[in-house]
Amino acid sequence: MSFTLQGMLRIRGSLNFWKEERDCLLMLKGKTQGNLAAEEAKALEDFIYELQMRYVAKEKSISK
Repeated sequence: MSFTLQGMLRIRGSLNFWKEERDCLLMLKGKTQGNLAAEEAKALEDFIYELQMRYVAKEKSISK
C-alpha cells in the first residue's frame, strides 16, 4: 500500500490525528537522516511541511 500526499491531506481527522501524523513523520525524518536519496529527503520534508500547515490551519479553525 502506498500513500500519496494528496491522499493523506484529504483525510479529515481530529486535531490529535494531525499532531500524531506530524510527530510520527518528524521521528521518521530523524531516524532516516543521512540515509535517504536527495529526492526522498525533499519529499519527506515537503510532506512534513504540508502536514504542519494543515495542523496549524485546523488548530486555528477550532479555536475560533
